[in-house]
Amino acid sequence: MAYARRNGMLVVTAAGNDAADLQHDGNVISVPNEASNVMSISATGPIGFNWGDEGLEAPTTTPAKYTNYGTNAIDISAPGGNYAAGFPENYYYDLVFNTIPTWMGSYAWLAGTSMASPQVAAAAAMVKSVNPNYNANQIRKTLRNTADRVGEKKYHGKGHLNTDAAVRE
Repeated sequence: MAYARRNGMLVVTAAGNDAADLQHDGNVISVPNEASNVMSISATGPIGFNWGDEGLEAPTTTPAKYTNYGTNAIDISAPGGNYAAGFPENYYYDLVFNTIPTWMGSYAWLAGTSMASPQVAAAAAMVKSVNPNYNANQIRKTLRNTADRVGEKKYHGKGHLNTDAAVRE
């Protein structure tokens, strides 16, 4: 991580999918997401998206049931998919449509902080594209400062990813 940062890279990592409180896990350090100078991303998602007349049962910024969290461990949150207890097949709209290894097919509905962190990495690249002189710290600051303030800090850090606001800043 230090080598990447010395060479101007912003490292964006998935917070993990253990529903663990990283703030209060004793002397355990979760790597790479708790390494210094990385952005740790938690996952959010709806439950019951687009179901009949009732619509959403939970907003899209609801912390995913599996996401790791912690007041000082999470930079921002981003959509990573969510699911309800029992996880019936018809909840796929609550997940993220993503590529998978070709031996399994080419696409699947998935959930995880590994679905959320690439969205932040892409937003970081977009911020860099409109601000070519920004360094990694400036990009990180932009993403954090433009994130929507929602929910509890332990799940969202500085807020929920707002790519549009980040690119426009």
